[in-house]
Amino acid sequence: MPKKRVCPISEAFHILFPNYPLHPIPDYKKADMVMRHLNVPAFGEEQSFLICCEVILRVQFPENKREFGRSVVLRAENLLPEILGTDPDHEYHMDEVEYLERKYFKSGMKFNDFFGITVG
Repeated sequence: MPKKRVCPISEAFHILFPNYPLHPIPDYKKADMVMRHLNVPAFGEEQSFLICCEVILRVQFPENKREFGRSVVLRAENLLPEILGTDPDHEYHMDEVEYLERKYFKSGMKFNDFFGITVG
């Protein structure tokens, strides 16, 4: 059975900033704040992977904040080797991230089994 997609940015934002004022904050600002404070060991590889996928593939950055958006996406791309246990010099790009995420969700497998990550 394929996995259900969730919106991990909002979840992570509320975990990291539980006392943040309740007024609405744009997703691109949440993404920036989450990526600045994301701790892979604390969130776990799967949740961190889903957060990075969300930032790279779905967060819409305003046209007048292109460089800002690129820097946030770059932080997410640069975290993927740590999360996936791959070569630190490997550069993940949007098309590869989209492919990995789609295959992962379709597989129905546990994250560590799908990516061949050994825990412990």
